[in-house]
Amino acid sequence: MSEPFPLATYDGARPSTPSWFRKAIETPYRSRSVDVDGANICYQQWGSADKPGLLLVHGDSAHSHWYDFIAPAFSDDYNVVAISLSGMGDSDWREAYSFEQYTSEQIAVMEDAGMFAHAVKPIIAAHSMGGLISIPTAHRCGNLLKGFALMDSSIHSPENIPERPVARMKDQLPLYSDQKSAMARFRLHPSQKCENHFILDHIARHSLKEVERDGVAGWTWKFDPSFWATMDWDDAEIWAMLKTETCKIAFVYGEQSGLFTKKIKNDIASHVDVPMLPIKDAGHHVFVDKPLETIAKLRSIFSLWDE
Repeated sequence: MSEPFPLATYDGARPSTPSWFRKAIETPYRSRSVDVDGANICYQQWGSADKPGLLLVHGDSAHSHWYDFIAPAFSDDYNVVAISLSGMGDSDWREAYSFEQYTSEQIAVMEDAGMFAHAVKPIIAAHSMGGLISIPTAHRCGNLLKGFALMDSSIHSPENIPERPVARMKDQLPLYSDQKSAMARFRLHPSQKCENHFILDHIARHSLKEVERDGVAGWTWKFDPSFWATMDWDDAEIWAMLKTETCKIAFVYGEQSGLFTKKIKNDIASHVDVPMLPIKDAGHHVFVDKPLETIAKLRSIFSLWDE
């Protein structure tokens, strides 16, 4: 069941927030950036560079702040970094996007954060589209990664490749008069019901920016709406790379996900022998629906990889 505009009822006010969440988002982090082929790529870093690396990668039109309430749970054991890919969050937009470019961004951020200098190889945990673009990163890195965990990343076999979203135009992003009006129009994509409105509120506030357009000041979204019009995407290439990865792989998915279907699960299982672990009562946005359960599931995966 979808929930088109879950924050509209709050009229700009913050929903009630549990103590664990407040503690997590109040955990200090360092805001850093690195230039990658002419674009400023922003990232956040928790923990110490003296610890093994953990790179967190967001999905389509999202940003690094989606992990503000997840990353601190790992910062005692890892050098945790959440990246904002180009065209999303506070990172620069590009004229065009590609697997190769996103791989360069992920590797550059891991290098800048000191992950490859550690004796223990880094891990990538990525959601949705972020998981798909992390497969070429693992492919290029070869033996430099310990493994990557994909959260509800729907990898399509060549015979079941879907049509990609209709291209958006840069001038079609709406301009709202104030932050409150913009937040009232925030929704998950794909749309789904989510009871954790306090998480949606936090994500939404970091998804907006103040701009001036044709002399009119207002608020709009940070993502580049031309992403799908300019992204060089090849599902067959991802599928082929998945089978040739040299590092460890695991899938985490929402039992109620509308994207990680039984068909996709069976196709992946017939292609590679990897763990596929469900999150009960979670939809596509698994760590937004069930954050504590997702943290526990990722911890169990990482622990197995340490054995």
